[in-house]
Amino acid sequence: MRQSKPRRKSQEVLALGKREANKIDKLNRIRNAARHLFSTRGYDETTMRDIAAKAKVALGTLFLYASNKRDLLFLIANDTMEDTRIRAAELVSEDSPIIDNLLAVCIIHFEIYGRQSDLFRLVLRELLFYDSGEQGTRATRNRAQLLRLFSDIVEAAGRKGEIELAQNPEFIGWIFFSLLQAEIRRWIALERRDLAEGIKHLWASAAVVINGMARKRFPADAGTPDVKRLMKRVTLASQPR
Repeated sequence: MRQSKPRRKSQEVLALGKREANKIDKLNRIRNAARHLFSTRGYDETTMRDIAAKAKVALGTLFLYASNKRDLLFLIANDTMEDTRIRAAELVSEDSPIIDNLLAVCIIHFEIYGRQSDLFRLVLRELLFYDSGEQGTRATRNRAQLLRLFSDIVEAAGRKGEIELAQNPEFIGWIFFSLLQAEIRRWIALERRDLAEGIKHLWASAAVVINGMARKRFPADAGTPDVKRLMKRVTLASQPR
């Protein structure tokens, strides 16, 4: 007797459901094993083989999820990084001054990353370098979207006449993104972290950038004579003594 099509379809759906459940289970085991070993044994000392053994998966299976150890670190952290950026974007308001918008974006990163400080000390260190793996690419994409958020804040402040745009918004946004990177690394490395202290330090840094310091303004761009003068000065000083 021939099996009906609905019966075959239901079996296929059931088999697909089992495969997906098995895939999710493996992914969770890999994430948990990597997180455990990175925190107990240390990131530099842990190997991909160690993680595969702890997760009870074949080494080849592990490489289906992450191409190397750094990619695996991003596999653990990417969901949190993307969620934090999305929440940060929701805090930005056209009606708020630029310093409030900038600090809101930074502070939510402090808050959420600080809850997993051991993990994000590693992540922030490894984010200085990017690999071509899938998870590294995903982290790079999130970084680009965060940069876009900063440049949007700058552009909005320029439209309102709140600031004068000495450079294009993308470049100024990159400066504020770099400020976040420096400030969160400083704060998360502290043995005792106080969010209020972090906000005050961050405010002071952002205010210096927004307000400027010079009584007499420097040109927004270096001219050729400036570049040559500085190169000559450094080249002479760097010669062997």
